[in-house]
Amino acid sequence: MEDGVSQFTLIFSLATVAMLVLAGFIILFVVYYQKKMIQEQLKRQQLELDFQQKMMEATLESEENERRRLAGDLHDSVGGMLSTIRVGLSTIAKQLPDPQLLEQPKQLLDDTLNSVRRISLDLMPSTLEKFGLITALKEICDRFQRASLITVNFHEQGDIRSM
Repeated sequence: MEDGVSQFTLIFSLATVAMLVLAGFIILFVVYYQKKMIQEQLKRQQLELDFQQKMMEATLESEENERRRLAGDLHDSVGGMLSTIRVGLSTIAKQLPDPQLLEQPKQLLDDTLNSVRRISLDLMPSTLEKFGLITALKEICDRFQRASLITVNFHEQGDIRSM
Protein backbone atom coordinates (compact mmCIF):
# COMPACT_ATOMS: atom_id res chain seq x y z
CA MET A 1 0.00 0.00 0.00
CA GLU A 2 2.84 2.28 0.75
CA ASP A 3 4.14 1.70 -2.73
CA GLY A 4 0.82 2.82 -4.17
CA VAL A 5 0.73 5.93 -1.97
CA SER A 6 4.32 6.88 -2.76
CA GLN A 7 3.71 6.24 -6.46
CA PHE A 8 0.56 8.41 -6.28
CA THR A 9 2.46 11.12 -4.41
CA LEU A 10 5.23 11.01 -7.01
CA ILE A 11 2.75 11.23 -9.91
CA PHE A 12 0.82 13.98 -8.12
CA SER A 13 4.05 15.92 -7.45
CA LEU A 14 5.18 15.54 -11.07
CA ALA A 15 1.78 16.63 -12.31
CA THR A 16 1.84 19.64 -9.99
CA VAL A 17 5.34 20.61 -11.15
CA ALA A 18 4.30 20.17 -14.79
CA MET A 19 1.22 22.36 -14.18
CA LEU A 20 3.34 25.01 -12.46
CA VAL A 21 5.88 24.97 -15.31
CA LEU A 22 3.06 25.21 -17.85
CA ALA A 23 1.46 28.07 -15.87
CA GLY A 24 4.87 29.79 -15.73
CA PHE A 25 5.27 29.48 -19.51
CA ILE A 26 1.77 30.84 -20.04
CA ILE A 27 2.49 33.80 -17.76
CA LEU A 28 5.81 34.47 -19.50
CA PHE A 29 4.09 34.27 -22.90
CA VAL A 30 1.36 36.70 -21.80
CA VAL A 31 3.93 39.15 -20.38
CA TYR A 32 6.06 38.88 -23.54
CA TYR A 33 3.01 39.37 -25.76
CA GLN A 34 1.84 42.41 -23.77
CA LYS A 35 5.34 43.88 -23.91
CA LYS A 36 5.38 43.45 -27.70
CA MET A 37 1.92 45.02 -27.97
CA ILE A 38 3.02 48.01 -25.88
CA GLN A 39 6.16 48.42 -28.01
CA GLU A 40 4.06 48.31 -31.20
CA GLN A 41 1.61 50.81 -29.75
CA LEU A 42 4.46 53.15 -28.77
CA LYS A 43 5.99 52.79 -32.23
CA ARG A 44 2.61 53.57 -33.83
CA GLN A 45 2.17 56.63 -31.57
CA GLN A 46 5.65 57.85 -32.46
CA LEU A 47 4.87 57.48 -36.16
CA GLU A 48 1.64 59.44 -35.66
CA LEU A 49 3.52 62.18 -33.80
CA ASP A 50 6.14 62.34 -36.54
CA PHE A 51 3.41 62.56 -39.17
CA GLN A 52 1.59 65.31 -37.25
CA GLN A 53 4.83 67.25 -36.84
CA LYS A 54 5.58 67.00 -40.55
CA MET A 55 2.05 68.10 -41.39
CA MET A 56 2.36 71.05 -39.02
CA GLU A 57 5.73 72.02 -40.52
CA ALA A 58 4.27 71.80 -44.03
CA THR A 59 1.30 73.92 -42.97
CA LEU A 60 3.54 76.54 -41.38
CA GLU A 61 5.78 76.62 -44.44
CA SER A 62 2.75 77.01 -46.69
CA GLU A 63 1.38 79.83 -44.53
CA GLU A 64 4.78 81.53 -44.48
CA ASN A 65 5.03 81.33 -48.27
CA GLU A 66 1.54 82.77 -48.61
CA ARG A 67 2.34 85.61 -46.18
CA ARG A 68 5.55 86.32 -48.11
CA ARG A 69 3.63 86.39 -51.40
CA LEU A 70 0.87 88.57 -49.97
CA ALA A 71 3.35 90.97 -48.37
CA GLY A 72 5.23 91.23 -51.66
CA ASP A 73 2.04 91.85 -53.61
CA LEU A 74 0.92 94.50 -51.14
CA HIS A 75 4.26 96.26 -51.12
CA ASP A 76 5.10 95.97 -54.80
CA SER A 77 1.73 96.14 -56.54
CA VAL A 78 -0.59 98.14 -54.30
CA GLY A 79 2.23 100.25 -52.84
CA GLY A 80 3.55 100.97 -56.33
CA MET A 81 0.13 101.99 -57.63
CA LEU A 82 -0.48 104.26 -54.63
CA SER A 83 2.94 105.87 -55.12
CA THR A 84 2.11 106.50 -58.78
CA ILE A 85 -1.19 108.11 -57.78
CA ARG A 86 0.73 110.25 -55.26
CA VAL A 87 3.08 111.49 -58.02
CA GLY A 88 0.06 112.19 -60.26
CA LEU A 89 -1.62 114.18 -57.50
CA SER A 90 1.54 116.22 -56.94
CA THR A 91 1.71 116.95 -60.68
CA ILE A 92 -1.96 117.99 -60.79
CA ALA A 93 -1.49 120.13 -57.65
CA LYS A 94 1.23 122.15 -59.40
CA GLN A 95 -1.20 122.99 -62.21
CA LEU A 96 -4.04 124.13 -59.93
CA PRO A 97 -4.46 127.75 -58.95
CA ASP A 98 -4.78 126.62 -55.29
CA PRO A 99 -2.53 123.55 -54.71
CA GLN A 100 -3.79 123.36 -51.13
CA LEU A 101 -7.01 121.82 -52.47
CA LEU A 102 -5.16 118.52 -52.89
CA GLU A 103 -3.30 118.55 -49.56
CA GLN A 104 -5.98 116.55 -47.75
CA PRO A 105 -6.21 113.85 -50.46
CA LYS A 106 -2.38 113.71 -50.61
CA GLN A 107 -2.20 113.31 -46.83
CA LEU A 108 -4.85 110.58 -46.94
CA LEU A 109 -2.88 108.86 -49.70
CA ASP A 110 0.34 109.14 -47.68
CA ASP A 111 -1.42 107.60 -44.68
CA THR A 112 -2.71 104.79 -46.90
CA LEU A 113 0.79 104.18 -48.28
CA ASN A 114 2.19 104.01 -44.76
CA SER A 115 -0.54 101.56 -43.76
CA VAL A 116 0.20 99.33 -46.75
CA ARG A 117 3.91 99.38 -45.90
CA ARG A 118 3.21 98.61 -42.23
CA ILE A 119 0.82 95.76 -43.10
CA SER A 120 3.32 94.39 -45.58
CA LEU A 121 6.08 94.55 -42.99
CA ASP A 122 3.86 92.93 -40.34
CA LEU A 123 2.94 90.11 -42.69
CA MET A 124 6.52 89.24 -43.50
CA PRO A 125 9.19 91.30 -41.78
CA SER A 126 12.32 91.43 -43.89
CA THR A 127 14.27 90.90 -40.68
CA LEU A 128 12.71 87.45 -40.40
CA GLU A 129 13.96 86.43 -43.81
CA LYS A 130 17.38 88.00 -43.44
CA PHE A 131 18.27 87.46 -39.78
CA GLY A 132 15.91 84.78 -38.43
CA LEU A 133 13.11 84.42 -35.92
CA ILE A 134 14.84 85.68 -32.76
CA THR A 135 15.96 88.96 -34.31
CA ALA A 136 12.54 89.46 -35.93
CA LEU A 137 10.75 88.87 -32.62
CA LYS A 138 13.04 91.36 -30.87
CA GLU A 139 12.29 93.92 -33.59
CA ILE A 140 8.54 93.36 -33.30
CA CYS A 141 8.73 93.75 -29.51
CA ASP A 142 10.69 96.99 -29.91
CA ARG A 143 8.20 98.38 -32.44
CA PHE A 144 5.26 97.40 -30.24
CA GLN A 145 6.90 99.01 -27.22
CA ARG A 146 7.54 102.26 -29.11
CA ALA A 147 4.00 102.36 -30.53
CA SER A 148 2.13 101.44 -27.36
CA LEU A 149 4.42 102.74 -24.61
CA ILE A 150 3.97 99.36 -22.90
CA THR A 151 7.17 97.78 -21.59
CA VAL A 152 7.95 94.56 -23.43
CA ASN A 153 10.64 92.16 -22.23
CA PHE A 154 11.80 89.48 -24.63
CA HIS A 155 13.83 86.52 -23.37
CA GLU A 156 14.94 83.69 -25.58
CA GLN A 157 15.44 80.31 -24.00
CA GLY A 158 16.69 76.96 -25.18
CA ASP A 159 18.76 75.89 -28.11
CA ILE A 160 18.21 77.18 -31.61
CA ARG A 161 17.07 74.42 -33.93
CA SER A 162 18.12 74.55 -37.53
CA MET A 163 15.52 73.37 -40.05
